[in-house]
Amino acid sequence: MGSGLGYEKLMSIQLDDPEAKLISMQHFHGLIEMKKETAVFGAATTVNDVIAILASHHRMLPCSPGVIGIQTLAGAIATGTHGQEQILCKGIPIPQINCEIAIPFEHTREATLAIKSWADVHKKYLHYPFIYRATGQSKAWLNPAYKGPVCYIGFLVYVAEDGSVRDDGMATMHELQMILAPFGGIPHWGKHFQPDIYDFERLIPKWKDFLDLRAQLDPNRKILSAFLESVFKLNDAHYDD
Repeated sequence: MGSGLGYEKLMSIQLDDPEAKLISMQHFHGLIEMKKETAVFGAATTVNDVIAILASHHRMLPCSPGVIGIQTLAGAIATGTHGQEQILCKGIPIPQINCEIAIPFEHTREATLAIKSWADVHKKYLHYPFIYRATGQSKAWLNPAYKGPVCYIGFLVYVAEDGSVRDDGMATMHELQMILAPFGGIPHWGKHFQPDIYDFERLIPKWKDFLDLRAQLDPNRKILSAFLESVFKLNDAHYDD
């Protein structure tokens, strides 16, 4: 468990399962080693603490750390979540359910025209404008940008003070994912997505390699949740022991 910034059920467990456990990373914190050009931190060190500790050594990160300072390094790397530090002073209601779909960069225009056509018909459905950001290729196996540069197209729905979401809110999230999936869209792992919409095995070249490695490192499925089992389809015959 990190800071709990993930939108999905990554930390959910079955309450009636006596073997289910949540592991806190809180003691893996702080600076472990400092060299001339590198620093090693515990996985549960927050971005805010990393910045403060580096500053005390007259160092800084060589890139923008994003806008969520309370996320842990492990969480930032594992799920890629970002940004809430300034949200209260910008007049934006929180919390929100956020979704981002990575589209191969060369298909950005077609995907944009598709969601524009949808928005022209459903003018009152959007809670917030579409958000675009482009990223370069990644070497991480499950990264949506593994095959090449992508453009993330983001959208969200707000959650009311009583925890409810507008009736058409989640339906909108589903419709937009259905529109973007045919363009090779892959969801941001740390945000809301509906796994059944995506053919991950087809979309991600290293999908089977990842599942094989996961099985080697955790053969008894101790570091899994029901949600991740559904995403990885671990009950399929192909993956059964």
